[in-house]
Amino acid sequence: MGRAVELADYLGVSVLWLLQGVGPKFAAKTDENSRLVGEAAAGMPPDARGRVLNYLQAEITMHKGWFARESEARYLRAIEQLASTNKESHGGGVEPPQEIPMRAHA
Repeated sequence: MGRAVELADYLGVSVLWLLQGVGPKFAAKTDENSRLVGEAAAGMPPDARGRVLNYLQAEITMHKGWFARESEARYLRAIEQLASTNKESHGGGVEPPQEIPMRAHA
């Protein structure tokens, strides 16, 4: 199995696709920084985690065209699921998106 992982990594394809021909051919690589940010968010107090989720939801919703429609829908569903879990577990959640003032970029 280790050899299959090495080969898939070398070819830039998913191990499942390489071995069984199923699933997406190109696996999304998990970036270490993304994993760490997710870990940090998971360790936040529920109200802070809810604000982070709210911000992500608002940014994605307000800036149509950043992502393909299918990806955007997946991201928003994932945020809703995380918010639902956060609310059920800790009483926090995601508020409806609100207008976030645009910052001037230098």
